[in-house]
Amino acid sequence: MTNIYTLKTVVLTAVTKAIHAIRDEASCFEREVKENYDPTKDDVVTSADKRAQELYVEILGNAFPTYGIIGEENGLCKPCAEVDAKIYFTVDPLDGTKAFARRQSHGVGTMIGLVKNGEVIVSYIGDINTGEVFGYAGDGAVTRDRFGVESVMTTDIVSPLAKQYIMLNDPLQNFNPFLNAMIQSVKRGGLFKDYEVAHGSVGLQLTRLWKGEVGAVMLGSAYDTPWDSTPIIGTNRKLGVVSIKIDPKTGDVEVFEPSLPEKVQKKPYIELYVHRSKVNEILNWIKTNAK
Repeated sequence: MTNIYTLKTVVLTAVTKAIHAIRDEASCFEREVKENYDPTKDDVVTSADKRAQELYVEILGNAFPTYGIIGEENGLCKPCAEVDAKIYFTVDPLDGTKAFARRQSHGVGTMIGLVKNGEVIVSYIGDINTGEVFGYAGDGAVTRDRFGVESVMTTDIVSPLAKQYIMLNDPLQNFNPFLNAMIQSVKRGGLFKDYEVAHGSVGLQLTRLWKGEVGAVMLGSAYDTPWDSTPIIGTNRKLGVVSIKIDPKTGDVEVFEPSLPEKVQKKPYIELYVHRSKVNEILNWIKTNAK
């Protein structure tokens, strides 16, 4: 097993080069339709996605030839060749491709994770537009590199949810009436100060929770993928952020420990992310307002 300092150096080099490669494509990229996980919808892939993934494969393959790699584009799935451990990278070369394709100035990222025997030992998310990089390696703290200055990230465990926003990745009307009521501001009988709706990189949406800009993130039911879930699960565990599973039909709620997916799988539930110190606020609101 390579030492963690070398791992961190190589991974951050790959993230930085991916950021620059995607920026280079920003004014001249080519796009094409690709099959979505949901056959009723179309997805999009760009030349920037492909170039960034090529860079990751080249850099990681040269440095760690026996490690596996699971990537979003072209069914990338290189098996691990280690004898005594299961070690593999997950790569989302461009997280928020549709946002990138419409030339959005936010919500465009790149994500990488490294799993060893079921534990996420390295996780980084890069913001294409700002150049910020969020993540950790080994036992190190979760950090945010902003304008070349690295600082330790901590979630806001002091402010009650009534004074914090909740981030949604779907419009409010897409959630059932009960969740809709919970999402509302306290003035309207809800749990939060207010809500925001974000479009684009799911990884960067979670960084807003990790930075303390919002108190919770709610993602609608969709698909669970290795390249999206691995970096998020790893960083959530480091920062004490937990997942709450909500059945969109019954409203049943369960605090659970998500597993690391190794392939795309349907996620038929709504997932709410919040720091463990705020779980009781949510459960108590649900108990009080459930009919």
